[in-house]
Amino acid sequence: MAMMVLPLDDAWLDRILEFAELPWSRQAHDDLFVRNGWHLEGEDGEPVVHWVDIWPLAEDFDKGWHISLGEYPGCDERDAAPTVVCDHPECRKDCSVMLPVAYSAFGVVDHDDVPVPPEEYWDLDSMGGGTWLPEAVEDDWEAEYRRVEACVRGRLGEPSGLEPAEMLDAERGMVWERGAYLVTLFCGPEWYAYGRYEWIGIEVRPRG
Repeated sequence: MAMMVLPLDDAWLDRILEFAELPWSRQAHDDLFVRNGWHLEGEDGEPVVHWVDIWPLAEDFDKGWHISLGEYPGCDERDAAPTVVCDHPECRKDCSVMLPVAYSAFGVVDHDDVPVPPEEYWDLDSMGGGTWLPEAVEDDWEAEYRRVEACVRGRLGEPSGLEPAEMLDAERGMVWERGAYLVTLFCGPEWYAYGRYEWIGIEVRPRG
C-alpha cells in the first residue's frame, strides 16, 4: 500500500472543532468560513462556499488542506433567513463537515502497478501538499490512525459509546459528544473514489 498524510496537529484540530461550537444556522457557518479565509467571493462580494462537495480551504490551497462538506447547514424551510437558528431534526440529516487527514491507496495503481496519489486520481491540485509515502505499509497506516486518535483524545478526553454515523461507512471509529454536535474519528472507504482509497477523517455533525 501507499499513503498520503496531511499533518494534523492541535492547531488544525482546533480549527475543525470550531464547527462544533456554532449555532445551527447557515450564517454562523458562512461566518466561520470567512474568518478562516476558506471562502470564495461571489460577483457581489458575498461569501461563496460549495456544500455537498470536496472543498479546498482557500487560504491553505497550496498546503493540501480540504474538507468534505455534507448538506447545507441551517433551516430548509422556504424563505428561512440564513440567520435562523434551526432546531428541526430533518434539517440536520446528512449535514456534516469532515476533515480528511490521511488517504491510503489500496487499489489505485498505474500501468506499472505504481500507487497513484489521490490528487492525481481526482486531478485536484488543491490536494497537493500532503506527504506522499509510496513505500508505506499497513503498520504505518495503523500508526497514523493511533496518532490522530491520541490528538483527539488529548482535546476531548474519552469517547462516548456511540457508533459512527451510518453514512460514513466506517470500518472503525469513535465518537465524542460536544454540546449540540458529535465529533467522530473514523477510518473506512473513501466514497468519492468508490472505495479505491481508504481515508482517516474527523467529522463534525449536528445531533439528529
